[in-house]
Amino acid sequence: MEWIESTAAEILSMNPGPKGEGLLETAKKYEADAERRFPNAKLFKVQSVAYRDISMVWRQALTAVVGEPSFTSRRRILKNLTISIHTANGARIASAHIYEDGTYKESMARDGEKK
Repeated sequence: MEWIESTAAEILSMNPGPKGEGLLETAKKYEADAERRFPNAKLFKVQSVAYRDISMVWRQALTAVVGEPSFTSRRRILKNLTISIHTANGARIASAHIYEDGTYKESMARDGEKK
């Protein structure tokens, strides 16, 4: 697939060190999986290059509602990249959050969605 908006080198330069390398490995793993599952996928759009720390948002929200977040809530707080898969004409097939621990969570696009 063709990477658009950001490159592997940009991911590493904005996210130096082992965690950035882990994010890039997971992105490549997701790309390979998407190519296998979606034969019409042509574009790999890295929408968010910065290694985003979502823990502060979760911590503030959880603390406001339940006090100190539980262990279960804290372990779901990971840093991530956002990636979407598109056809050659720009129709979005799926999007995923790529996490530092080597996992990703994918959401499928609704039928006929255009970017």
